[in-house]
Amino acid sequence: MSQAARPLRAAPTPAPRPRLRAVPPARGPSPAVIRRRRLVALAGLGGLIALPLAFLALAGGSSDAARIEALLSAGAQRPAGLCDHLSGAMLRAVGGHDACVAASPTRGPAGEVSAIRVSGARASAVVTRADGDERIRLVREDGDWKVDDVR
Repeated sequence: MSQAARPLRAAPTPAPRPRLRAVPPARGPSPAVIRRRRLVALAGLGGLIALPLAFLALAGGSSDAARIEALLSAGAQRPAGLCDHLSGAMLRAVGGHDACVAASPTRGPAGEVSAIRVSGARASAVVTRADGDERIRLVREDGDWKVDDVR
């Protein structure tokens, strides 16, 4: 009995099992997804800029309509005054500013300005007189409205 106790050999420990992940490892988005996100962001930014501009262009603004009405009403009172408000193309068609003033009557027939439509840098209006209606087209040049055509 006098034998010494031998130490027990330890049982081999199994290799640690890898932990299972519920989510795959994080990867960045694919190049196609990145392009799509950029496109959506740019389209949204473009829409935010274009929408108010389109609204202003379509609405025209009441101040433009008021300025056009005042211009055409003053032109009915003193037609030679409209020569200062002709577009470059219209001035060339009538032979210049001096020819326009020489051909203008002292006083025009009374007329009522109506149907003013403004679309960006172009506008149209109808002047109704006793002898008929005139459709007037205007353009914005250097911030001022100029008569471009009368029919």
